[in-house]
Amino acid sequence: MTGSTLPDLTDISRDDGGQTVRLSGDLGFPDGVCRVRILRDGPRRVLVPAEHGWDRWYDRATQPGTTRLGVARELAIAGIAALRRFAARPEAAPVLLVVLFALVGAMFAFRAWAGLTTLEFGDETEKYVAAQMMRRGHTLYGDIYANHGPLAYLIAWGETFLFGVRDFSRARLAVVLLAVVAIAAMMGATRMAHEDLRQGWRPRVLTGVLFAAPLSALWFVHPMHMLIYHALDGYLITIMLGLLVVPSILGRNVARWACVASGVAGMGAFLAAYPAAVPATLCVMAAAIAVGGKQGWREAWRMVRLVAAGAAIAAVPMVPWLSLHASWKGYLAYHFYLNQVVYSRMFGFGALSFLHALDLSAAPSGRAHAYAIMLGGLGLAALAAVAAWRRAWAAMLAVLPACGAVLMLNFKGSPDFPDAAQMIACLALFAAGTVALLSRIKLRSTAPLLVLVLGVIVSAELVARTSLMSPYATPRSQAFQRIIGPLPNDPLFAELRRLIPPGETLLAMPFWPVAYINAERLPASGQYYYIPLQAEYDRAPVLGASLDFCGDILRNRPRAMIILSARPGSPGDLLTYKPCFGEILNRDYVARPEFGGSEAQPTLWQRRDTLPAP
Repeated sequence: MTGSTLPDLTDISRDDGGQTVRLSGDLGFPDGVCRVRILRDGPRRVLVPAEHGWDRWYDRATQPGTTRLGVARELAIAGIAALRRFAARPEAAPVLLVVLFALVGAMFAFRAWAGLTTLEFGDETEKYVAAQMMRRGHTLYGDIYANHGPLAYLIAWGETFLFGVRDFSRARLAVVLLAVVAIAAMMGATRMAHEDLRQGWRPRVLTGVLFAAPLSALWFVHPMHMLIYHALDGYLITIMLGLLVVPSILGRNVARWACVASGVAGMGAFLAAYPAAVPATLCVMAAAIAVGGKQGWREAWRMVRLVAAGAAIAAVPMVPWLSLHASWKGYLAYHFYLNQVVYSRMFGFGALSFLHALDLSAAPSGRAHAYAIMLGGLGLAALAAVAAWRRAWAAMLAVLPACGAVLMLNFKGSPDFPDAAQMIACLALFAAGTVALLSRIKLRSTAPLLVLVLGVIVSAELVARTSLMSPYATPRSQAFQRIIGPLPNDPLFAELRRLIPPGETLLAMPFWPVAYINAERLPASGQYYYIPLQAEYDRAPVLGASLDFCGDILRNRPRAMIILSARPGSPGDLLTYKPCFGEILNRDYVARPEFGGSEAQPTLWQRRDTLPAP
C-alpha cells in the first residue's frame, strides 16, 4: 500500500466486491513486511505482520489490569470466530470430517488397547478358567459347570491354544474386532445425499464419528470391552441393525450378502446367550415389514430366507465343536432350563422386566445408562421422522419392532452391567438416525454439524468421567490396573503356590474365578464356583445334568481352599446353602488366621494332614 497525506484518517475504496485501505508513510509497515494478518475485533480490524499474529495476545497479557482469564476468553472468542469462518466454506466439511474421524479413531484405539488389561470381572474370568480345564480334557456343560452360552467359551478356548494360559488379554481382541465391524456396519447403513455431505463417504464418516465417540468414552464404564455375552450380543445385534434394519427403514435395497451376514450375526448372538434370539427375531421382523411395504412381501420372504441361511452357516462349525468339547444335555439343562426357570424364579424377573430399563436415573450408578437410552430414543425418533418424510408408512411401523429389539437386549431391565448390549445398540441407532435426519435438512454451513459432533464427544466424556463403573461401582480413576494374570508377589497366592504343587488343584469359593489364574492352579471341581443359584438347581436337576460338588472335594482333596466369607446364616453364606461343604470344611481343614478372615478379605483354609507337626 502507498502513502497518503492524512496521518490517521483515510478512505476505504471499494472495487470488485473487495475493500482497499491506503496507509500513510508514518503508519505504513516496515519494508520487510510483505504479508499481513487481519484480525477481527468487533467493528475494528487490526493489521499485524503475518509472523507476529499472536503478539497482540502476549501484549494484552502484560498490560496492567488484564487477567489471564480475560485473555483466555478473548482467545476462545477469536478461535470460535475463526472456526465459524472456516466452517462456512464449502470445502470445510470434508476437512473437518477427516480430522474428527482421525481424532475419534485415535480415542477408540487408545481405549481399546487399554481395555485389554483393564478391570476384572468374574463372569468373564470364569470363561478363562473353563478354557484351561477344557484344554486338560474336561467337558463344557459336562464336568464343567457353565450357564452362559458357548460363544464366549469358544473364544477363550481358542485363545488358550494360540497364546497359552498366562495372559488372557488377547481374548478381548475378539470384542474389539466385533466393535469395529459394528461401527463399519452402521457406517454402511447411511448413504444418503446432503447439501454439505454429498453422496459417498461423508455421511458414512459422520455416522462412524457419532457412534465411535460415545462408545469409546463409555468403553470402561459398563463392560463393553469384556468377553461376556452382554458385550458380544450388543455388537452382534448392532451388526444386524446396520446391515439389515436401518437400510430397510431408510428405503435402501439390502444386498444378499448383508442378509446372510445378518443371519450369521443373529446366530452368534443366540450362541452367546439364548435370550438374544428375541431381539434378533425382532430385527428380522422390522426389516421384513419395511421391505414388504416397499418392494412386496415376496421380496421380504426372500430376505428372511437369506437371513435363515446365514444363521445355518454360523451354526455349522458350532455343532461339531459342541459335540467334541461339550455336553448337549448339560447345555440344555444349564443354559436354558436353569436360566429360564430357576434363575428367573430366584431373582424375580418376568416377561415385562425389560421395561425397567426405561426407569432413568441421574445418579452416578445409572447416569451412563440414562445417557445411552436417551440417545437411542432420539435415534429411533429420527428414523421414524425420516420414514414419515418419505411417506413410507411400513417403514414407520418397522421402527416399533426395532425399538422392541433394543429393549429386549436388556431383558432384566437393569441399569447395571447387564445393559451393556442395550447401550451399544442405542449409541449405534443415535448415530444412524441423526445422519439420516440430517440428510433431509439443507444446511448452509458445516457449523451445526461441528457443534453436534463436539457436543456428543464432550457430553459422553463428561458422563463417563462422572459415572461409577459397573459391575463394581468404582470410579474410573481406579480402573486402570492389570489384575488378570499370575500374582507372584502377592502373599496369599505365593503361599498357595508353596502349599499346592504344580498339577494339583485348588478351590476358591463361593465366586472368585480369578484366584485360579492368580495362583496358577486348576480347580478341584467342575463347580469351581458355587452360588445359591447352583444349589437351588441341584435340588431338582433335569436331563441327568448334575455335578457332585461335595463328592468332587472328597475325591480330589485339595490341599488348600480360599473362602470369601459371608455373614454366618445369611443367604449368601456357602455353609448355609450347601451344608455338606461346611461339614467337610470343619472336619478336614483348618483356617489360617494370618490370611484374611473378613468379608472383604478371603480366608485361607489348609488341609489338616498337610499342617506341620506341632
